[in-house]
Order: sequence, then structure tokens, then C-alpha cells
Amino acid sequence: MYISESRELKLHTSTTAYSPSTSVTASYYLGKQSIPWAKKLRFLEAIHALTLTTKSSKSSYVLDSDAQPPCYRLRPISCHIPGFKETSLEDREKAFAEWATEIDKMLAVLITVFSQELRDTYLTTVVEQEVHNTVFMSQELAKRCIWLNRVYMPTAKTPDNMSPGEAEAHRRLNILQKDLRNQLTEKHIVRIPVKYVEGGLNLDILEHEQYIAQVTLHLKKHLTEMTDTIIEEHQSKTMLKPSYGIEASLFEELNQQTSFCQKAAQCSINREKTINEIKSYITGESTSPLVIYGPSGCGKTTLLARIAQCCQQWLPEAFLIVRFIGISAQSSTIEQLLSSIANQCSILNYGHKCYCTHNMETYTAILPSLLTASCLQRPLILLLDGLDQVRAYSSKNIDWLPIQLPDNIKFITSVSEGSDMHSDISKKLSETSFIKMPLLGETEAKGILMSSVMQYNHSVNSKIQDCVLKSVQECSIPLYSKVLAWQTSWWVDKEDDVIPKGHVNDQLNLMLEELESIIGVTQVQHALALLTSTKHGITDSEMLDLLAFDENFHSSSTYGSLPSP
Repeated sequence: MYISESRELKLHTSTTAYSPSTSVTASYYLGKQSIPWAKKLRFLEAIHALTLTTKSSKSSYVLDSDAQPPCYRLRPISCHIPGFKETSLEDREKAFAEWATEIDKMLAVLITVFSQELRDTYLTTVVEQEVHNTVFMSQELAKRCIWLNRVYMPTAKTPDNMSPGEAEAHRRLNILQKDLRNQLTEKHIVRIPVKYVEGGLNLDILEHEQYIAQVTLHLKKHLTEMTDTIIEEHQSKTMLKPSYGIEASLFEELNQQTSFCQKAAQCSINREKTINEIKSYITGESTSPLVIYGPSGCGKTTLLARIAQCCQQWLPEAFLIVRFIGISAQSSTIEQLLSSIANQCSILNYGHKCYCTHNMETYTAILPSLLTASCLQRPLILLLDGLDQVRAYSSKNIDWLPIQLPDNIKFITSVSEGSDMHSDISKKLSETSFIKMPLLGETEAKGILMSSVMQYNHSVNSKIQDCVLKSVQECSIPLYSKVLAWQTSWWVDKEDDVIPKGHVNDQLNLMLEELESIIGVTQVQHALALLTSTKHGITDSEMLDLLAFDENFHSSSTYGSLPSP
């Protein structure tokens, strides 16, 4: 959804410019053009030839010989404008102003050097990108777009003596408006006439005040209609319905668990020795539960996800019940977990959900009989990942955990090493019921690290590479390697030595501390609050939309100065 006015797009209204139903573009102002993040070698050489008296392009771009093909990349701002590293807001705002001046100089050069084709490719604006990536790429989204077209009476004249940058923006704007006319139907274009006055809108003029009232009325009408339609469509698609005789809530639970399992299995690393041990347990005669334990981030979840897939090959006739603790509402506490498992077993056995009192005592009493009834038909494999990851208000009672299993049943769970749950289970089961997750070898850890580094950064300088590779010698946990790899993208402009922490929790704390220093403590807190309050996670674009409404993220660094209307 984009909201645009046909004369200028005001950055302070960009909070509404990316919601899902309407689109508005400008007539004389499209917003700041983006400077290319990476350019081919010949482009920058041409720029250097024309900017011998300007340092902006030379200092802003650096040759990345490691990239394929080699290219010049835009350096972090703090590399050549030290003010961005200051903690003072005033110093950082001054640095931003300096950077804005540099951008204007660079854009003037790029517009002069680039052909029209290259300008269309590289010098785009956020407004153009958003309109093209949604309205022009999807007929469905085009139906949810409304273009508010301000029509001046008489027609406003094209400004004289425009600078190269203004002329380029005017050219791009005309193209965008033409494309919108071709793409949108008439009912999605609202043309509202207004008296032209030098200097733009003025609420002291009666006609302009009436124009604003009309805009508000039309916008409210269209947004209400579109929002109602979107809600109705969403409800019809997401309405929980029983499927194959399975209650809607349980069916949703199984879908969520299955979807997560498939994704987690794709991230699994080489653990063939441990997998073979688990295979021997599943296909063997053992009647005790099996517990996989290891430090947080060592790969227990991805391992069990892979085991769940392998079970279809090892015992294709077996019932498989899989739960990843905390992935869904019905797996957040021990009580909810046992209720969900009891319902699934009851459906497998009797064709209906389990009707019983919702408490630990009842589930502890009926679960053995439900499991026994299930295994009379087929083998049953129960996989529970992260048993110690239940919510703080959950019961921690493990009386329900069987010491001896009926024949034809296999029970595999995982816990974090050193957790209270691990300690309690260790007192209940014998040592032969435990398998410790082996740590990655140094070579494997380095492989994960470098593949993740290239995924996040495409390339990284040798100094940082040597530093992080040395760090995985101290901590070879897969999660640590991935967190470290992601954080390397923040260290490109570090002038001092980078010192990885060598521990997952310490590295995560460092990451949050650096985020706080970059964007502020309050901003990080608000972003994390949004993440933790979502039911099924949040996408990058959704997060940006929500943060755009948060005044703590508003500053001259994010909402630049605008031309007068």
C-alpha cells in the first residue's frame, strides 16, 4: 500500500506509504535517489576521471577484489565521516548532514556520467522501487492501490533552469506516472482539482482547506473499503476448519510443527555418527527413552528434525509424533504439550480427541495407556525437542516421563546440558539412556563460518577473516559460528582489532550492545518487543512498517529535510 500525492511525496508521511492498500506518488519530488551499493569496475573508473577535484566518490567506494566479478562497493559511512561513531546525537546529526552533502555531489556526477539505461538501473528511489516491486509486479496488489492525483487549476508549469538532479527526478516521475495510468483502472485513480498558488498548499486559503477535506474523505472511504476486503479475504483463507476428522486447533498445531521440522532439517550439518546411534535405538530392542543433550546452539533441534525425516525410511509403517517445544502455543508448556500429544494419540487410536481433566495428574495417568494402545496397531516414535525450553510459568514436573516403554514405542527427547530439566531426567534414567551431542571439529566449524560469512557479506577482508577463524577454535558450536558470521558485516569499518567473545551468549550480548550503540537502547528494546510479541514471527518489511510508526526511530537521519509544498 502506497500513499502518494501527485506533487510531492513527503517523507514524514512515509509511515503510511508502505502499508498494504494504497499507493501515492509525487509530481516534482520522488524522495532521495539511492546511490549504488556496488558498481562494476568501469563505472567507477569513469567517475574518477570526472571527479579529480572531488574526494567523495574515491573515499566512498572501495574495490572488492574478492567479489565475483570484482566491483566497487559503497563503504560504511563511518569510514570517512568519523562523526557517525560518536555517541553524541548532535555529532551524529552533523555527520549525517555532511554525508547528505556528499551524496548530492556524487549523484550529480553519476547523473552526468551514466547513460539513461544505467540511470534507470542504478539511480532509483525508494518510491519507485516500492511501486515497481508491488503494484507493477502483482495484479492482486494493484487492485489494492489508490492513486491520489492532485490536479492544479491552472496546470502548474514545469520549473525552469532545473539542475541535472531535478531534471532527472522530473523525467523519472513522468515515467512513473505514465506507468501508473497504464497499470491502474480508473476507479483506483482519484483526481482532485485544486487552485494553483505559488509556494504550494496554504491552509489559510479556503479552496486549499476544502481540498484537504476532500483528500481526507476519499482516503478514508477507499482505505476502509480496502481494509475490510483484505480482512474478509484473510479470514476466509485462515479460518480454522476440521480436516480429516482432526480438530481445527490440533490440525493447525500439526501444520506448524511439520513446517518448522522441514525448515530445520535443511540446516542440519554432518552428524552421521550420532544419527547412526539414534537409528540403532529406533530399530533396536531398547525399551527406555533416549535423551540427546548438549550446550545451547550445538544443533540438537536440527538433528531431531533430520531424524524425523529419516524415520520415514527406517520405519515407514510407524506413527510419528513430533513436537518442537515453544514453536506453537500448544507446545509452550508441559501441560499444553501433554494435552496435544494425548489428543493426537487418541485420534490415532479411537478417532476422536482425548476428553479428560486438564492437569498434570490426569495426563501422567492416561498417557501410558494411550501410548500402549497406539503401539498395538503400529510402531510409535515420539520426538520431543527442547524439553527444557518451556515457558517459565510451565510445570517442570517430569513424573509423566516413563522409565520403561511398552514394546514397539520409541521416545526421544533433547535438553540443554546443565539445565534443571537435564539434571532431573539424569536422576530418573540410567546413563545408557543419554547421548551427548559431539562438538564440531575445527574444520567443520570453519566451513560453517565461512559459508555463512559469504552468505551475509559476499566477501570479507582478510583481517576479519583471520580473526573470526581463530575464534572458532575456542568455540565450535554451530550457532556461535553463524552469529559471528552475521556480525562480521558490522565490522567492515573497524579500525581497531575485532575481538570475538568465544561463547554464544557473550557474542549475542555483544551483538545487542553494538546494536544499541548504533541505533540506540530504546530502539533496540522496541524492536525486540515487536519480535517477541508476534505469534508466528515477522518479516523484514513488516518490521520496517511497524518501526516507521515509532517516534523513537524518527530523526533527521531517517526523515530528511523536504522542499516546500
